[in-house]
Amino acid sequence: MKQLSIVSVLLCHVLWTVETNAQKTQFYNDPDHLYKEGLELFDKKQFSSAQKTFYEYTQVSHSPSLRADAKYYAAACGIELFNKDSEWLMRQFISDYTWNTHVNDAYFYLGKSNYRKKKYNEALEYFEKTELQRLLKEEQAELRFKRGYSYFITGNDEKAKADFFEIKDKENKYAQPALYYYSHISYKQKNHEIALQGFNKLVKDETFGPVVPYYITQIYFIQGKYDRVVKEAPKLLKDSINIQKESEINRMIGESYFNQKDFSNALTFLKKTELGSGLNQQGNYVLGFCSYKNKDYAGAINNFQKSVEGKDSIAQNAWYHMADCYIKMGERLKAKNAFYSAYQIDFDKKITEDALFSFAKLSYELDFSPYNEAVKSLNKYLREYPQSPRREECYNLLINVYSTSKNYEQAIQSIESMQNIDPVLKYTYQKLIYFRGVELFNNGDLDNAEKQFKKSLAQNSDFKLNGLSQYWLAEISFIRKDYNTAIEAWKKFQVTQGSTQLPEYDLSNYALGYAYLQRHDKDDYTNANISFRKFLLSKNKYDENKIVDANLRVADCYLMNKDVGQASDYYKNAINANKLDVDYALYQKSICDGARKNYSEKLAGLQKIENNYPGSDYMAATLMEIAETYHLNLNDDNQAIAYYEKILKNYPTSTYATTCYAQLGNVYYNRKEDDKAFEYFDKFVKVDSKSEAAKEVLKSVKKIFEAKGDLDGMKKYFESVGDPLNDDALEASTYKAAAKAYYEDKSCDNAMPLWESYIKQFANGKHITEAQFSYAECAYTKGLTEKALPGYLFIIERPRSLNTELALTRASYIYYKDKKYQEALPLFLQLQDVAENPQNKTSGRFGAMRCSFYLNQFETALTESGKVLNNEKLTPQQQAEAKYIKARSLYETGRLDDALTEFKAITKTSKNVTGAEAYYYIAKIQLKKGDFKEVEKTVNKLVSYEYTNDDWNNKALLLQADAYLAKGDDADARVMLETIIEGKPKQEYLDEATKKLEALNAKEQAAKKKLEENTAPVIEQLRLAPSTNATDTTTFNQLIGEPPASAPAENNPGSTPPTPQQPKADEPK
Repeated sequence: MKQLSIVSVLLCHVLWTVETNAQKTQFYNDPDHLYKEGLELFDKKQFSSAQKTFYEYTQVSHSPSLRADAKYYAAACGIELFNKDSEWLMRQFISDYTWNTHVNDAYFYLGKSNYRKKKYNEALEYFEKTELQRLLKEEQAELRFKRGYSYFITGNDEKAKADFFEIKDKENKYAQPALYYYSHISYKQKNHEIALQGFNKLVKDETFGPVVPYYITQIYFIQGKYDRVVKEAPKLLKDSINIQKESEINRMIGESYFNQKDFSNALTFLKKTELGSGLNQQGNYVLGFCSYKNKDYAGAINNFQKSVEGKDSIAQNAWYHMADCYIKMGERLKAKNAFYSAYQIDFDKKITEDALFSFAKLSYELDFSPYNEAVKSLNKYLREYPQSPRREECYNLLINVYSTSKNYEQAIQSIESMQNIDPVLKYTYQKLIYFRGVELFNNGDLDNAEKQFKKSLAQNSDFKLNGLSQYWLAEISFIRKDYNTAIEAWKKFQVTQGSTQLPEYDLSNYALGYAYLQRHDKDDYTNANISFRKFLLSKNKYDENKIVDANLRVADCYLMNKDVGQASDYYKNAINANKLDVDYALYQKSICDGARKNYSEKLAGLQKIENNYPGSDYMAATLMEIAETYHLNLNDDNQAIAYYEKILKNYPTSTYATTCYAQLGNVYYNRKEDDKAFEYFDKFVKVDSKSEAAKEVLKSVKKIFEAKGDLDGMKKYFESVGDPLNDDALEASTYKAAAKAYYEDKSCDNAMPLWESYIKQFANGKHITEAQFSYAECAYTKGLTEKALPGYLFIIERPRSLNTELALTRASYIYYKDKKYQEALPLFLQLQDVAENPQNKTSGRFGAMRCSFYLNQFETALTESGKVLNNEKLTPQQQAEAKYIKARSLYETGRLDDALTEFKAITKTSKNVTGAEAYYYIAKIQLKKGDFKEVEKTVNKLVSYEYTNDDWNNKALLLQADAYLAKGDDADARVMLETIIEGKPKQEYLDEATKKLEALNAKEQAAKKKLEENTAPVIEQLRLAPSTNATDTTTFNQLIGEPPASAPAENNPGSTPPTPQQPKADEPK
């Protein structure tokens, strides 16, 4: 049995073997067996073997159809194997066999090949040629997905969405990624509910499950479901997959808390975002607003300042809330500037209106009005919002502004710009005009001051203002030396209604006295006397120096009218007061005593000067009077000689020296001491041998020689001094004609050509000095200063004479008037040394101080200003000028601390524009020292200063801008510069402000560019639209822009969904 089984098995094997060999014989005899073998290998994905087999088949095939199919499959194998020529082979197949049924498959293969290479445009070219219905079901899904994804990548969302829609809900391996991208496109297109449904289906997906919670949260945020966001979003922060999106997640949480009015938590989360890094305008504003709501005003300002770059609602809200922060911090000046910036942007109408009103009100309260902002803004507010409930308050403020305005010119212009000036404003209008006149007067602009005072009079709204205007018109005429007009104007003032109640009424008598003294008409000394005595009868209290001065002038008037008794009494009043010009009063009273032959009292008074006032300007004159009294009145020649010698020792260059020579010569001549007499006569003659006085002295000299019998000596001596006693007939007649016209006829018109003739004919004549001086005086009197100057210089260059002092006074003034300071300076210095008249000495000091200052010789100016300030008889204006030059000279020579002290002192006393300039230099010194807060305070004082003007306001505001820039406060610097530019100042200030603003813009642009280069991805992530008005009911999205309803940019790594992996079946084996 066992053997039978074995035989059966063997028999079966033999039969199977025979059958198999028969099949093989049949297969190998089939001419298409290679093609069929290639198909079997292709289906088994053995692409390399299959490709080889197809190639072999194409060499032996006799079937055109199958050969074409074999070429298709060979090319398909090449694509699967990533062969470099595979796509070329496939395109060649399509070209050669357009009729073949595999052409559709070939297009599909070419599309997949380019898709795999991420050549999406090329892939689409072939996918779009592929007929979907001719593909297998699985291939149709693949085509839908890959074509849809190619559309998505190339930006054709609609076509992409259509392809994904067809496969997202069907069973295929591309359904989940198709659903993801379909949802993502819906998200981009703001179809948030559809996107949310799709993302929720992917929560448990292995590939997309970790990604979609972030986008689901974003959709909740966009839909305003902030409670869901603050609940779900923190979970995302715990997942490491979201680490790159941590900033954005914190932003959504922060904004959600913000919209829920939980500003504390909002700030906590927002600070963790890129918003907190100060990278953009919106972010800084949001952080600022949160800090503002949390009452961290300093922190809020810091962020608000970084969000005012544009001219949109964000910038307007930032400025507006910044202003409120400044108010809370007590910095009202900065608040005013911030309100002004908010008003300028004019984005939100409610904010614009409130900012304008707040700005105007703060301008009024701060009294800070370089361009009269309060007036302009209040008027603008009333025009633009005529029905505002604040209208009445505005009118009240406006009246107060006009009443207290220090910028009189613009206040006047503002009122005059009204169609009808309200009667209530009439008085204010006249007051502004009057004070504008005072301002111009104090600044030395007499012509325009006169116009304003006359304009004030024309208003006739107030008696007091009428009287004051009339008073200052008289003062202007007096300064112009138009004494007739001045006298009539002061008389008119005194009869103006209400003038007797003004303090200026008494002062007008004092002023009238001086006007009469200067006019020199008949009875003017009497009129002056009466006016000064009226002033002294006043019951009002005045400066003691002014009282003393009035007593002195009354005394002078009595003395000029030869009433020496009365004169003596008034001089005695001045002496007893012991305040002003006591040495002068003593000297003048001594002259009165001498006139009354009371020589002992005269000498007592003079010797008080000698002993008690060693530095007196009247010392040389005092010693001369003592000497003359002893010599001429008391016949005490020994005492006389002592005093004459004292004068020669102490004042050898004074005009008294020549008199001393003559008098000493006379004393010794009378004593028969001829040699001693000749010694002094000789000194006198050699000063100016051609003068008339020299001729008289030479007569005595001639007698001395004759007494000695020394005729030869006399001849030689007279020849040595030019033989002045022998007159040339022609010269004598020419001189006499000129002298007669000048001295007797008092006609410069006739005398000038005669003096000129003498000067040309007798350049070294005996009377040349007199001729030069007389000609110069005539020319000067007629205003011909160029012709007068050579004569004065001639006198100055010769030995000291009686006319030297006056020549120096005239010549220095001519040079100074013509602004030839280099030539004037040495003459002023010389005048100080030789002047015996106190007024001329003072002129020399002032002239030297001014010239050296204008020549930038500040060390000299400093010295000369010290001399001026040591003079006790200075008007307030003169004292202010000297102190200013001293302060400026200290500043220019680098003595900043001393300069600061001087400038501060000026601001306390000055009543003209010099005070404004002093404030400016105080601010400059503070800026040099880096004391920026003090700069701001000083600038505020300057623009509020009563006597400032637009020039110094503009300079100060430019300086303030420099201070802001120096401390890095670019936002406030921008406001200040824009304020200057909008004020339409003079071109020089406009140019400077524009230049600084352009530099600031360039700096900010450069910083912005650099920041964008470094933070472009973050900025892109935070793109937001403009905001709307920020109020307590404002949501975060209203505050900083539209909700981010559109999907973030696709190149944004923080927002774009990741590309899913392609199905593994697509990977090469």
